[in-house]
Amino acid sequence: MASTHFHPPMRKSLTLSLTWLLTGVLCAVTIENIWLDPWLKSRIPDFPSLAPQPPSALWIIAFAAIGIVCVVLIVGQVLLMRRAGVTRNSKIVGKSPSSWRCCFR
Repeated sequence: MASTHFHPPMRKSLTLSLTWLLTGVLCAVTIENIWLDPWLKSRIPDFPSLAPQPPSALWIIAFAAIGIVCVVLIVGQVLLMRRAGVTRNSKIVGKSPSSWRCCFR
């Protein structure tokens, strides 16, 4: 006999989408600055750096933007942890520290 339970499709959380998007952007910027930029400079010496120089106004703006993104990610993570409608597998936190025991034997 078929089950009569009907589970309506869960709507994707805007907070979850924005958190994943900002995390991806922050990771891409970090990868570009740490690994890609030095590699390009070693291959093509005349290639301009994609990262702004430290004492410039553009560098201060980029540094402030990265700081704001980090704060937004922390707030978004707290909101996701407290939200009951988002599945645990789609949250960034993943496992609780009590379940980490299997990894550190």
